[in-house]
Amino acid sequence: MSKKHFLKKERPIKTQQSKALGFRNKFKILFTHIKGPKLFGRFLLKLSLFLFGPFISVSNPEKIPLVKGDNIVFAFNHNNALETVSVASTLIFLRGGKLISFIIAWMFGKIPMLGIVFNQINPVYVYSKPSRFGWLNRINEGIPGWQSVIDRCKERLSLGMSLGIFPEGVRNRNPKRLRRGKNGIGRLVLQTGIKVLPIGIDYVRRRRQGVIPSLGRMNFIIGDIMDFSKEVKTYEKVRKSDSDFEGKSASMITYQVMMALSKLCGKSYPYDPPKMD
Repeated sequence: MSKKHFLKKERPIKTQQSKALGFRNKFKILFTHIKGPKLFGRFLLKLSLFLFGPFISVSNPEKIPLVKGDNIVFAFNHNNALETVSVASTLIFLRGGKLISFIIAWMFGKIPMLGIVFNQINPVYVYSKPSRFGWLNRINEGIPGWQSVIDRCKERLSLGMSLGIFPEGVRNRNPKRLRRGKNGIGRLVLQTGIKVLPIGIDYVRRRRQGVIPSLGRMNFIIGDIMDFSKEVKTYEKVRKSDSDFEGKSASMITYQVMMALSKLCGKSYPYDPPKMD
């Protein structure tokens, strides 16, 4: 059974955004052909959807780019710890197995069993955050110097992979407000010219009860691709004469991405746009 057949035949679930693609039919999940990952990776991918699928629906799945070579950055708001697994497995499945390298905290790769799952997508680990578990911090102390996160992101893009980024940087259980976005996504766009696809993550319990659950019915709302070609061209012209321009421009790109996420996920983004002068 092809991915195209799955997208057409799966029974839709009604949501506030639109009719959505659901994953309640576990038989179709198990027998849909996936090309990308190796055998063990495909097993983990389908196992993840088998477990989380009943809680997931996807609004506007037709907006997900499927063409080979369509490197892109997927940007998400971040509510709880399980989203990294559920979002990654859903998007990789819908894209026929094309891998997405997520930027995640280093400690997830060191946790027994869970690290095996994350390592299947060749993630970009961030080593700046300490773990809440002391024994993991002792492991991190022995790690030698690393390339910058942006350099490692560029390596993944050069391998034909797309990237998954949570610009808030940490989990945010506030049901009404987003955290201020980190400028890393803006700097990556400026230095690579990569396009961004915002995807809002919302929960039924957030809308009905004002609560972010640890696990609950979730909806991934796919937005429109954001192309920052004009900003990149301006950056290329100005960066040599204005050393502060990259930071300002990166802040503005990040702001636009966060505003797009705000509209999709239903949370406000209560921050003023950055000043460019």
